[in-house]
Amino acid sequence: MRNWFKKYDIWTRLLSVLIAVILWIYVVNVVNPNGEIEITGLSVDFLGSMEALNAKNLTISNMQETLVNITLAGKRNDLVGLSPDNVYVTADVSMIKDSGTYDLPYKVTLPYEGKIAVTKRNPARVSVTVSKIMTSTIPVKVEHSISVPGGFLVDEAVISPANLTVTGLVEEVSQISYALVKYTKNNAMASISEQARYSYVDSDGNVLDLKNVSADYDAVDLFIPVLKSREARFTVTTLPGGGATEKNVKYAFTPEIITVAGEGGAIDALNTINLGSVDLSRVSNNSEIEFPIVLPEGMRSLSGETDATVKVTFEGLDTKTVVCETIEIINIPRGFSIEPVTQSLNVTLRGEEGSIQSAIPANVKIVVDLSNTALSKGQHTVDAAVKIEGLMSVGSVGTYKVVIMVK
Repeated sequence: MRNWFKKYDIWTRLLSVLIAVILWIYVVNVVNPNGEIEITGLSVDFLGSMEALNAKNLTISNMQETLVNITLAGKRNDLVGLSPDNVYVTADVSMIKDSGTYDLPYKVTLPYEGKIAVTKRNPARVSVTVSKIMTSTIPVKVEHSISVPGGFLVDEAVISPANLTVTGLVEEVSQISYALVKYTKNNAMASISEQARYSYVDSDGNVLDLKNVSADYDAVDLFIPVLKSREARFTVTTLPGGGATEKNVKYAFTPEIITVAGEGGAIDALNTINLGSVDLSRVSNNSEIEFPIVLPEGMRSLSGETDATVKVTFEGLDTKTVVCETIEIINIPRGFSIEPVTQSLNVTLRGEEGSIQSAIPANVKIVVDLSNTALSKGQHTVDAAVKIEGLMSVGSVGTYKVVIMVK
């Protein structure tokens, strides 16, 4: 081994390397000579761009990234730590007052101010194009292609929000006529609800490719009702009265049937539509009552009807009119004196033939209940009730009022 070291002069070589390292450390740390470094691909940040320019209805229209290259000179120790991560380039656009193209100086910010100099800039200045901006409100429209199986239908689509506020370059925003949502689905059997993207469209229906326009919403809520249809019949609720019950009455509805649409589960459970209540004490034979058609929430009429007529016919009953001269006033408030001005009323009675024929005025009494009536001096018209005594399955038909004198 010793002969091998001597043969190849290994000790001399090792000593040379050691001396070179010591000299390099000395030069770098003691002598520290000057040097240069080039840093390329630095992005330029425009100071005050959005706030200052937007206040003047301006914006930077060439928003593609602006890059510069710089050469720096200084002590090698100071240059070693420099990189695009700690060297910043900025240009101030806050003083720009109108649209146009501007060549701006830019500032280079270094981590050690005063120790390093910028000896070369490429380019020497940065170019920025400033354009006018505008804000406009545009409608949102929907175009959809949705196929459904038999017994289903697609109702009108709903968009929220219905309008968008867009901001951008005047020359771009002025082209926009509306925002368009396109949607396609096959064999849909339930309503569609989701967020949807949109495109800007001009007045000729052409889709626009705009780079410098923004809106207050990136997507809109799309709801397309997919409804199931069926036919339904009408019913009413019978309130017995006037000597009649449900067994004595027949109803005829116009229209007889209505075609309605709604969500699948709800429409499957819909067999009839109740129009409301029929108080038999207030209805005479062959009366026709008009009801508004009120559908359950989420359903609508496909056949277009909004009202239905109910014809009421009584069976097995007769009517008779008697003159009632017995008028009783009850629950008179303390401090008042009441006298009836009305002395008699014609009262229509209804009931089965055997009972109604035996009805006489003595079976009928008019009762005025003042327990819930606000009174003042003078003559007043008040509601009255008919009380029938001594007769089975007979009732009065219609409403009655009497005139009283309050003292």
